[in-house]
Amino acid sequence: MSRRGSFWASICSAAALVAACATAVPRPTEGDQARAAARWPDLGPTDLDDGRALYVNRCSGCHALVPPKSRPPMAWPHEVALMSERAGLDDRERELVTRYVVTMSEERPASPAPAE
Repeated sequence: MSRRGSFWASICSAAALVAACATAVPRPTEGDQARAAARWPDLGPTDLDDGRALYVNRCSGCHALVPPKSRPPMAWPHEVALMSERAGLDDRERELVTRYVVTMSEERPASPAPAE
């Protein structure tokens, strides 16, 4: 394969990885934000999004991302604490990641059925 072909293959592989990540690591919804704010009253309007971005960008540098739903909410704080130094997270960043993965690992209320 030519250097040019190799370059585009790498770009396509990276794009596929990002697309796969998007389903495994969901973006928080307004409902997720409301549930998180009930747990953490000081939660800012972008904190869950910021936590997700940190999770995607820092944690994927060492290993494949683990979908938040793959662990119970109570397991995540310990997991994040174990990895935070390796990921270069400061205290605030560690808290943002923890809040994101805990919130996203919780059972979400079912969406109401559409009206007929």
